[in-house]
Amino acid sequence: KFARLRRALGLTPGADLPAVLVTPQPGEHHRLGASLDAEVLWQAGWNTQYEAPPTDEALEQLVADTWFDALDLSLSSSFRREQWLPRMAQTIQHVRDASRNPQLVVVVGGRMFHEHEEIGEDIGADAGNRSAPLLAAKIMASLKR
Repeated sequence: KFARLRRALGLTPGADLPAVLVTPQPGEHHRLGASLDAEVLWQAGWNTQYEAPPTDEALEQLVADTWFDALDLSLSSSFRREQWLPRMAQTIQHVRDASRNPQLVVVVGGRMFHEHEEIGEDIGADAGNRSAPLLAAKIMASLKR
């Protein structure tokens, strides 16, 4: 199943896959979506790191200390969390500023983005993501821009 995913993304066996940091938005207690995202990428052979930093500053330190090609940042899969969008936009900007990678790709997920994928770009992400199985394609498409 994951071999098909790698072929669909145009990746040959042994190809270097992007380094992805998967994390819930700091302060978000619902972590199922982020955990599923990390598992899907890991099972497909991606260089995946799952973390749950308690603060924005801790997240900024992670991306300052380690090179990541992409960040998968998520809100709750259960609740819409509309009121969190301004904070999430601020988190994205601060993470981009702190990142060792000046071209860091940011993909956001959670119920809000499942229902309104386009909001991801409205808050400064490269893409919104509807579900874990679509994440790899979203990251690859954003990296190729």
